[in-house]
Amino acid sequence: MEVDRSSSKSAVVKWERQVPESILLLEALLRRLHLDEADYFGEKLGLEKSGFYGEQRLDREWLDFQIQGHYFLLNGLKFENETGFTH
Repeated sequence: MEVDRSSSKSAVVKWERQVPESILLLEALLRRLHLDEADYFGEKLGLEKSGFYGEQRLDREWLDFQIQGHYFLLNGLKFENETGFTH
């Protein structure tokens, strides 16, 4: 993670999202499986990669998004309602 202080008004925290462990594990598993047995895990890997690429795209969108004034982006913040469900 690095902090870009080139703007005099605010500091921008930049980070590079790491490849999830689930993707690395599924890739390793697929290298070891016979082709006939790889369908299920290949589909799981495709879904995991799609989600990861979507998160990377969202990261790029946030960098292009300009908000006037001071603000905080709270990554991973979850709220729970009265019944115990998160949104």
